[in-house]
Amino acid sequence: MAEVNTPRVMAAAREFNIGKDTLVDFLVSKGFEGDELKPGSKISEEMYRVLQVEFQPDKAAKQKAEQIDLPKNAVTDFFLISVLKTSSITFIRVGRSMFSASLNS
Repeated sequence: MAEVNTPRVMAAAREFNIGKDTLVDFLVSKGFEGDELKPGSKISEEMYRVLQVEFQPDKAAKQKAEQIDLPKNAVTDFFLISVLKTSSITFIRVGRSMFSASLNS
């Protein structure tokens, strides 16, 4: 049987859209030795299969997100926040929603 070309720890973390520490902690919890899991170390075929089973949904989500084409410099409602203060009420606008809060001063 041909050997599968497995990535290094950091490349696998990027591939599955997880952090290096998350990857290492997960593999250690599955019984693999933490000493052999340095950022530049190659992971074994068995480790790679375990990662695929656990983190394939994260990889699929990353691939789907990369396919979304947003215009450059696009402003989204999620980041628009403005505050209007009057003498007794503060209006906070988040996107298209407006909230009010009373001031106790």
